[in-house]
Amino acid sequence: MLQLLQDDPWLAPYENDLNTRYSYFSDELNRIKKSYGSLKDYAGRHLELGFQYDSSQKGWWYREWAPAAHSLALIGDFNNWDDQA
Repeated sequence: MLQLLQDDPWLAPYENDLNTRYSYFSDELNRIKKSYGSLKDYAGRHLELGFQYDSSQKGWWYREWAPAAHSLALIGDFNNWDDQA
């Protein structure tokens, strides 16, 4: 039994739902740790996604995580708002 349920008996009617959610959380945390080493490393993705300057290559890079996207475009006045540029 989850400690939360022991601490708050009013949650007893929701025990199955809470156990299911905790199981999902635990599985995801294990997947993250296996893939990234730790939750901290996973949470640091902002350091590699978005606009980042690479001093060794002396340039700006843009990276995005969009696993279900069919296409992505970076548009602005620098390319006349052309999504094919």
